[in-house]
Amino acid sequence: MNVTTETLLGRSACAPGIAWFEAAFPDGFAGEWTADHQRWLIASGGARWLGWAWGSGVLPAWSMAGQDWSGADLTGADLRRADLRQANLRQANLERANLPRAVGLSEPA
Repeated sequence: MNVTTETLLGRSACAPGIAWFEAAFPDGFAGEWTADHQRWLIASGGARWLGWAWGSGVLPAWSMAGQDWSGADLTGADLRRADLRQANLRQANLERANLPRAVGLSEPA
């Protein structure tokens, strides 16, 4: 798969998302998109655009069940319907994260 700035522009991506992509992938992304790539993107501050990338067909979605997210920056992440069973979220920054319907989160007592 190839993802470039032109790919994002063709799908009407927002300016902040394009800026993040260009900083993270100066030459674009070429290759197979794996769960490891997705985890890196999420942990590196790109999580806020991942839901858009899935919905727009830019990237495939991988289950993140059981991943170690300790210390990850998940600020503003769109985690709707995320499978977080057995995920380690210790010291992860979840400020402004969108969590409705995420699987594996306990309801407050």
